[in-house]
Amino acid sequence: MSSSPNRGREHHTEASADTSHVPVRGTLYSGPLGLWKDFFKAATAKSVSPSRPPQGIQIPGCADQKVPNTPRADSPCKLMSTLALPSAGKVPVQSSSAQLAVVRRGSLEMPDNIAVTSDDSASPASPSEPLDSQFLGLSVVQFTPARTMLEFAPKVYYSRDIPHSVQDLMNTMDTRYRRSIMAKEMFEAVIYENTYEDEPNAPRISIVNDVDGDLEVTPAWEFYYSNRIWHSDDVPPPDFANLRGCDCEGYCDPKSQTCSCLRRQQEYSGHLPGFIYDDKGRLKQRGFPIFECNDLCGCLDGCRNRVVQNGRQHAVNIRKTTNKGWGIFAGRQKIPKGSFIGIYAGELLTENEGEERGIMYNKFGRTYLFQLDFYHLRGNDDDDDDEWQTKYVIDAYHAGNFTRFLNHSCDPNCAMNACYINDANLDKPLLALFARRDVLPWEELCFSYSGYDSEDEDDDTAHDATHANNGDAVYAPCLCGARKCKGYMFK
Repeated sequence: MSSSPNRGREHHTEASADTSHVPVRGTLYSGPLGLWKDFFKAATAKSVSPSRPPQGIQIPGCADQKVPNTPRADSPCKLMSTLALPSAGKVPVQSSSAQLAVVRRGSLEMPDNIAVTSDDSASPASPSEPLDSQFLGLSVVQFTPARTMLEFAPKVYYSRDIPHSVQDLMNTMDTRYRRSIMAKEMFEAVIYENTYEDEPNAPRISIVNDVDGDLEVTPAWEFYYSNRIWHSDDVPPPDFANLRGCDCEGYCDPKSQTCSCLRRQQEYSGHLPGFIYDDKGRLKQRGFPIFECNDLCGCLDGCRNRVVQNGRQHAVNIRKTTNKGWGIFAGRQKIPKGSFIGIYAGELLTENEGEERGIMYNKFGRTYLFQLDFYHLRGNDDDDDDEWQTKYVIDAYHAGNFTRFLNHSCDPNCAMNACYINDANLDKPLLALFARRDVLPWEELCFSYSGYDSEDEDDDTAHDATHANNGDAVYAPCLCGARKCKGYMFK
């Protein structure tokens, strides 16, 4: 859910008045990247004197390719086409809104002694004319979204690195402190601190216990609060190599004939016109996998097809219930139908790992395992469907966010949808929670643990409260109170 910190944001840097000419060290990038716009404008007041270039320039990330000084149109790592040699003795780096250039020295800081100029009136020279030998060792590459992903790929988090120091500390505290208002404020502060980077505009989450607040002020300090997905060592990292993005500029057009993200979405929801989100960022129809624009796309952060990656927008509270433990409730405002609510975060495990943990969880009556077994992963062949095996499971026991407290309902107001952003592996979708109807202020948010909604099952197939439970505590009777309650939470 992380998106690249470089897409669609600008850094403002003052240019130094020093215009001395010295050998250039670093990497010269070009391409459409809004992050560098003001930075480049400040740098274009400088100039550098050329003389002779290297015969070939090695492109970082293209180790097997020596790129000549003249760019090739079919090269996957193209040279900047606007680097020219004017007869006036300066090397201009021509720029426009679609072609920017930056000299980098290992950071976003422009050295005082770097000299770059922007001169649209300069006449290009022959490719055979020499560049300054000062450019020896300078790599020239096109700064495309693919290049951004190569150098600034989203960080991959692993289960072995889940922090637990705060939890360990709190569990050593005296019981009186853990039942105090300070412990409540501590829990809320931890939630904010651990999530402000990936959802800075999300409303703050409050912990409320008006049932037995003198006994339990907060949920148990047993997990690390996070919106991230933590990979087990047996799970492959996100597939960035096969990730594809669209070439749209500005905002993606839902009527576009060329947007690759829109075409991908319509492969799975072809009868729906446009994107799966409406112009307010709400899901038009649930049940279909969602393919959002990703960090390789050229569109801006405000694109209609970027919803889940922008984080939670609606207020929720963690509140104690009378007979179901902790639950999640809406804030003081209604949550409209189709609104994104949150990611079911946690550890990403293999099915075998999940099976082993599930045996233990079932015994003590609490489980946070969620199988990634959506219908679109099974294929279209009915014969293969019976042989298909779940590959991965999300476990929110050791790490997770507010969604780990969602209670079951046989008539839920929320539902999980598969969502893909920065991973090309279809077997590892994000679990995105959406409102399946309008959620009233202060109403409890619930989804179906059985993986289907009550309206999707005929009444004559519903089981009663005597549903087989194998004696495990997790198979306790359902207490959702819905009019069509089936009497059980798990099949």
